[in-house]
Amino acid sequence: MIEPKPLPSRQIHRLASLARWSLRLVLGLWLILAIIWGVLQFWIVPRINEWRPELESLASRSLGIPVTIGALAAHKDGLMPSFELGDVVLHDPDSQSPALHLPKVVVAVSARSLMTLGVEQIYIESPELTLRRNAEGVVSVAGIALTDKPDDGSDGNADWVFSQPEIAIRHGRLQWVDEMLAAPPLALNEVDLVLRKKGWSHSLRLDATPPQDWGQRFTVMGNFKQPLLSVHAGRVDRWSGRAFFDFTHVDLSQLTQYLPPQSWKLQQGKGAVRAWVDVERGQPVSAVADVAVQAFAMQWKDRPEPLALQELKGRLRGSQRDGYAFSVQGLEFTASDGLHWPRGDFRLSYFPTGAQEQGRSGEHGELQADGLDLGIAAQLAQRLPLPPPVLKQLQALQPGGQLKQVRFSWRGPLEQLESYKASGQLQQLSLRSQPSEEGPHSIGVPGVQGLSGSFKLDQDKGEATLIKAAEVQRAMMSFPGVFEEPDVPLDLLDANVRWQVEKKGQSIKVQVPRLRFANEDTAGQAQASWQTGAGTAAQPHFPGLLDLQ
Repeated sequence: MIEPKPLPSRQIHRLASLARWSLRLVLGLWLILAIIWGVLQFWIVPRINEWRPELESLASRSLGIPVTIGALAAHKDGLMPSFELGDVVLHDPDSQSPALHLPKVVVAVSARSLMTLGVEQIYIESPELTLRRNAEGVVSVAGIALTDKPDDGSDGNADWVFSQPEIAIRHGRLQWVDEMLAAPPLALNEVDLVLRKKGWSHSLRLDATPPQDWGQRFTVMGNFKQPLLSVHAGRVDRWSGRAFFDFTHVDLSQLTQYLPPQSWKLQQGKGAVRAWVDVERGQPVSAVADVAVQAFAMQWKDRPEPLALQELKGRLRGSQRDGYAFSVQGLEFTASDGLHWPRGDFRLSYFPTGAQEQGRSGEHGELQADGLDLGIAAQLAQRLPLPPPVLKQLQALQPGGQLKQVRFSWRGPLEQLESYKASGQLQQLSLRSQPSEEGPHSIGVPGVQGLSGSFKLDQDKGEATLIKAAEVQRAMMSFPGVFEEPDVPLDLLDANVRWQVEKKGQSIKVQVPRLRFANEDTAGQAQASWQTGAGTAAQPHFPGLLDLQ
């Protein structure tokens, strides 16, 4: 008995049909590729120079400016040819002078690029490019004005450039001419640039040599990604990624002549700068910079003396993601008069109204500092554009000493804080006392000298500990208007102070649970408390009630 053979299932029929169509598609693509390759090798390559006038005309119409091509040749390098263009010139339509000169351009193709009717690499040797800003503020690149873009923000020329798999430029020269600011032309020599695109990722590297008085050769690198569904590769305003800048030696003061008029002027600033900048949708959102600058001097218009430093180094951080943050790590500098700022750290963050990261805290911020020298800071503040009342108060108080591990946080608008907290340590604090403007018999602002300690406070209460600094032989406290001789020298001081503020400042309580003191005239220990009066006619808030034990 002969058993019948089972018939192939419907699924097997479908898989077989799919395989046949896939094979036909692959063969068809290879056939198309072979035809294109044959056209290139046997038709285009032998006659490439005959099409030079047509290419000049096509390029001129596409770019909108006159374009000339000195030479055009093709080379058979293996299976795929390469094309070389010589003496390509883009002419400035206004001055008729060469705005971009390309002595040598080599275009390489591959099997992959032929399938997309594109190129694999564009190599440009010794180009000369001019960027110009006219008196009206219109910027042109190689004679092509950067006018308003379409509603979608696209730029055909930029899309073409950033769609290429690789563009390499060697030994170029870039010149910036600013007619709006009437600044001298700036030329960068030995410019090497590499642009690469893979999928939606873009990478670049730029190396260039500035003029001798600007500094040494510098490097700029970047890695970016365009949005997944973007069809315009040239929309750099949608890119996100990170850029890196490395200036081994640069004169920052040269930049001022190419910037719009400012309220300040950088007179000096030579050194090394390395910076990392994070970009989101074409906008810088954060940056980190390592700075080591010598001979730094900045002058503000309303200040008689510049801020002059012999040396400045440290790491700077800044960000504006929703809120604002700025920090300085390892800040160290020496002023022009020899004052040395020891290594210090500083951090400030602030989230204004409307920031998404506010959470339940609402508008808030925080300041942290360590290693702040009050004396040096007060002297440098006189050369900064601070409000005159602040400068006058600093000059009157003449602060000195150091602040360490300082932390201050707040919630609410800066003009009217809802709550705040502060803590820190003091070392060899000094503040000059201020007599009352009403006369010698009125209580003025107390002063201290040679005190150390710590403090912790908020809007409702606080605590502070004060001792005579071990580094000084004698401390001093000054109470103008309280004693006939306001200055009280101290060989020993150990005090603990606590206070409470209630009823929106209408009730204040101060306790001194520990007070030990000694000098040449007296010595002792005490406990004390003070509080405001009831606020009645018989017992006003001030001078209050004092209990001394």
